[in-house]
Amino acid sequence: MSLNYQIGERTVRVRVDVEVDGFARVTITPAEGEGAERLFRARYVPIGGSRALLELDGRQTIVHVAAGDDAQHVSIGGEHHAVVPPEVLEKRRKSGAGAADAGGHITPPMPGQVIKVMVQAGDLVAKGQAVVVIMAMKMETTLCAPYDGKVTEVRAVEGAQVKPGDLLVDIEAA
Repeated sequence: MSLNYQIGERTVRVRVDVEVDGFARVTITPAEGEGAERLFRARYVPIGGSRALLELDGRQTIVHVAAGDDAQHVSIGGEHHAVVPPEVLEKRRKSGAGAADAGGHITPPMPGQVIKVMVQAGDLVAKGQAVVVIMAMKMETTLCAPYDGKVTEVRAVEGAQVKPGDLLVDIEAA
């Protein structure tokens, strides 16, 4: 199986070849020639709720996956990514609509509660800088700036319940 996906602002071709032992060979190729093709040996094991064990080339990590309106929201190691499926990409292409999260929209990867807001409108942020912390399933998840920029809007309120797709922070690229 091979499909194009949009992850943040990048479009990639993902090819998955399932192997007999429960693993798969995953090849990720940047669609616009942005870098080299990457090959992984992967296994994805759901472990309850929105959590799963992801093993890539022998390294294991817990990932959180939650469905949004038109994307899957994936949180890996404190980084959040909106993964837009091929049918939504095609619909957007035909309508001329922009890419998911291309505007620096920070949304929660899963339902939870905002426990800390670390920025205000007007703040300058660096790529990877923590902007909001949410608590979900007794685990803290730190949401970070996708790139250097300026915070244009903060809707996150400490103590508020949030769900995937809710705008918490909006960042304009520098």
